[in-house]
Amino acid sequence: MTSKSLFFRRMKQDLEQRIWLPVIFFILAFLFLELPLISSIDSWQRLENYAEYVNTYLMNRFFSPGYAFTVITIGMAAVSALSGFTYMHSAKKLDVYHSLPVRRETLFVQQYVYGMIYYLVPMVIHVLLCLVICMANGLFGTAVLWQALWHILVQLLIYWSVYSVVITAVCLTGTLVVSVLGSVILMLYSLIVSLLKMSLMDRFFVTYYSLGDNIPAITPIHLITKMIEEMNWGDAEYLVYTDYMGYYVKLLMMAVIYTVIALLLYKKRPSEAAGRAIAFPVMEPVVKTMVVLPASIVSGFFFSSIFSVSAHFSWFVFGCVFGFVICCPLMDIIFQKDMKAAFSKPLQFVFNGACIVGIIVIFQFDLFGYDTYIPKKEKVESYAISLNGFSEIYLDYGNYYNYCLNNMEITDNESAGKLLEHAAEITRPVRTGALEAEEDGADRYTSLLVKFHLKNGKCSYRNYLINIGDTQVMQWLGDVYNDPEYKAGAYPVLAETHETDNYVGILLDYTYASEGIQLSKEEMGRFVETYREELQNLTFDEVLTEYPVANLSFAKSNSDGADALVQTEHNGYSKGLSFDYSSTISGYKIYSSFTQTLALLKEYGADIANEILPEDVVSIWIADYSQEVYRDNIDFAEVEYTQENGQLTKIEQILPCLIRDNLNIAFDAADKTEQDMEVRVVYKYDGKTYEDYFCIVKDRIPQFLREDLKGAAQ
Repeated sequence: MTSKSLFFRRMKQDLEQRIWLPVIFFILAFLFLELPLISSIDSWQRLENYAEYVNTYLMNRFFSPGYAFTVITIGMAAVSALSGFTYMHSAKKLDVYHSLPVRRETLFVQQYVYGMIYYLVPMVIHVLLCLVICMANGLFGTAVLWQALWHILVQLLIYWSVYSVVITAVCLTGTLVVSVLGSVILMLYSLIVSLLKMSLMDRFFVTYYSLGDNIPAITPIHLITKMIEEMNWGDAEYLVYTDYMGYYVKLLMMAVIYTVIALLLYKKRPSEAAGRAIAFPVMEPVVKTMVVLPASIVSGFFFSSIFSVSAHFSWFVFGCVFGFVICCPLMDIIFQKDMKAAFSKPLQFVFNGACIVGIIVIFQFDLFGYDTYIPKKEKVESYAISLNGFSEIYLDYGNYYNYCLNNMEITDNESAGKLLEHAAEITRPVRTGALEAEEDGADRYTSLLVKFHLKNGKCSYRNYLINIGDTQVMQWLGDVYNDPEYKAGAYPVLAETHETDNYVGILLDYTYASEGIQLSKEEMGRFVETYREELQNLTFDEVLTEYPVANLSFAKSNSDGADALVQTEHNGYSKGLSFDYSSTISGYKIYSSFTQTLALLKEYGADIANEILPEDVVSIWIADYSQEVYRDNIDFAEVEYTQENGQLTKIEQILPCLIRDNLNIAFDAADKTEQDMEVRVVYKYDGKTYEDYFCIVKDRIPQFLREDLKGAAQ
């Protein structure tokens, strides 16, 4: 009874001193809970399906760990911990607390629980009030109730983890300033290290590529950030809290571990540590190093970002030195609370300086061979390769290159291994300028994103260069492209797991028109199977030599089941149905060799006309922006051929050399189109005049065109 009475008596005393804490949280919670809820309900009440809108809002946004409310939770945890335990910074207050006939562990637990109560009670009250508001508006249900309970639990875990970490920082230190600094370190350190690591690798390693943060989240802000980011990008219709149990377990473990550490530090902490920067002197050099190293690196990035790119590395080194010279003595002054102590720790000064130099040297000269790393063949489970430009599908979600890396598994392709070995050998020399291009200008480099899936379960990513002007490289590329495992990862429609049941139609974009066609499930199934078969048989040589006759897009039904196709009036260019482009997967190509696909499209009413007839052409305008023209102090040379001027013969010779802009992706990637020429064709179709832009294929440029452009430049 005595301990129970003491608990409530001390809580009353503590609440009298810190009543402002729960009051501030109560006000903030009202501003970020009840107020937004009432506002949303009021603004949507006039809509016919307002209940659906509000329910989605409740399940996806309101009762979810959004950044705004989570920031409040984190801030309250930090303030509560600092205000509740900074009495340890005062020798007088410590004497009073430790004079009580209570064990230190009991004092710690009681003070610890008070801070938890100050958050939990207002939180529960506000969530209950929100549920009452939902009930009053007919929006209350079991799903909403469970979402609200999960919301309380997750926010409490976030609060608890931050709260325990800040208390640990307070127990390690003896002044408020150092407690705040220590709290920042313990809350953010793994996130800071992760960001600095990615920045250093991106700055110094020319093959660096990453799909995200791969540093273990061992500090609360880092773990919370990763959790919220993953929740916001979830694929479910609404937030399902049970899908993220791993994060809750980690938060709980973090809270428990830091609580135990804080309790042990509290017991061992000497009373005379009050007023000292660090309660345990053995920790002083560790904390200094943990602050000085990242601060110096950040200073390096700051200076290199604001000065000349040509001297980027020099300014980075200067910034690191500047940050180190400022930060290292400053830490000594803060810890010793004496200006004369600026260089009182020469050995640590030398050690930290050596660490900075070591970091710079390792990254600048790639001493660990990151850029040239290729895992041994026997250690690789599979490769994933994203060929930049040769195949690119525009998904309705995510990044296509990352899609390839996440979904491709090339397991047995000798050419893939040789291609990657060659790419790893040349990438760093090319990107650093150590390997110069051939004099004939045949070299043309393009990027190659790669994932090595190792047999130990780890994945390694790289961004290599390959020279597509090299015949051997193109042969390796062809062997990779023709591999069914490559195509299954590069083209979603070819993946075994790809679902096409919700496809409701197709959009064809060709020279003369854009045409939408709605298909039944049977028709769509037949079309997909036909297209899959011919796409699977498409060879790399055909990609580089055949003109695509059309772009193909698949339309999917919307999330609410409504069609993604809308009837439009025939206007000469757009035919049939138009698309809700947010529900399309585009970028597929149809080639002239896809005879069965083209026949099926004709059966469905789409007869693709890909060639512009010479007699339909009004004019062809061609501009040359090449460097040869610039050297003559002319912005560009231009020529125009029109039927009015009797130039039909020249028009007939130019048309077969052209490929429409939106169909030339592979030709452009293989450097088969003239990059410095712009072509505009004005033509007539169905009684109307149209204007489109084209590319011209390099090896098909007529000699008369070169001569005419040369004459125009003089």
